[in-house]
Amino acid sequence: MNNPYKREDPKDRKVDSIKLSRDYGTCQLYNLFHRYLIIDSQIQTFADISLHAPEEDYSAAETEPTMLIQHLPLLCSKRIILASGSPRRAELLRGLGLKIEVVPSTFAENLEKSAFSSPGEYVVETALCKAIDVTRNITVVDGGKRPDLVIGADTVVELNGKILEKPQNEKDAFNMLSSLSGCQHKVYTGVSLVLLPSIPDPKIGDPPVVRTFWEETKVEFASIDDIAINAYINSGEPMDKAGGYGIQGIGGTFVKSISGCFFNVMGFPIHRFAAEIDQLVKSAAFPD
Repeated sequence: MNNPYKREDPKDRKVDSIKLSRDYGTCQLYNLFHRYLIIDSQIQTFADISLHAPEEDYSAAETEPTMLIQHLPLLCSKRIILASGSPRRAELLRGLGLKIEVVPSTFAENLEKSAFSSPGEYVVETALCKAIDVTRNITVVDGGKRPDLVIGADTVVELNGKILEKPQNEKDAFNMLSSLSGCQHKVYTGVSLVLLPSIPDPKIGDPPVVRTFWEETKVEFASIDDIAINAYINSGEPMDKAGGYGIQGIGGTFVKSISGCFFNVMGFPIHRFAAEIDQLVKSAAFPD
């Protein structure tokens, strides 16, 4: 199946290019133009989307102490959509006090991995495609009622240069867990925050604000034998999780140590998310 979202080749773009930082951690979108082309059989084109971000230094979000709680009155007045069916992400966001609606994305998640220079870039692009897919569809279903914020996220495991996503079957899960046994791997979660204007200009539109970032956590597994792996697979827990395990469940017994955000391994880096939201609120990026 073809990827329904395809970035234009920058060499073919006739307008100012988008400048992205190397690590997406301080991703800023300049000069108002980014196009996604929908090439499936039902929808031939998607309107050009102008994207921009406030010109603050987002690297400060990684170093300055930030909190989310003081922004909850504002955030709870907004319509926030989680473009993911992951119950773990929904649980984490609701645990922060946010009122969210869950609208799983229908994006096929079939981007070509070799086209990206790192797993972080791969997951953040998938997260953005999920958010765009839900943003497009929800305005149609709800008769044009627009969300204020759409959150996309995607998580993968990387081992020795190979990206591991959700296992396709029990054999795949066994192979994943066997390869992770006794080794250190990395978990990457990409997040996309799409803030839509409340009243777009009817003539020229009003560009959304888009923030994308990813977090990396190093995880070390103990050595696990085939009996334990098969018993874990029989529990059913591995089948809907990147890398074939859940650190918050039985799979956590395989983990000797981690370096980085625990919640990132669960599927959503809540500290980094709070820092990014804090910066967006302070820059008045949220719609009135």
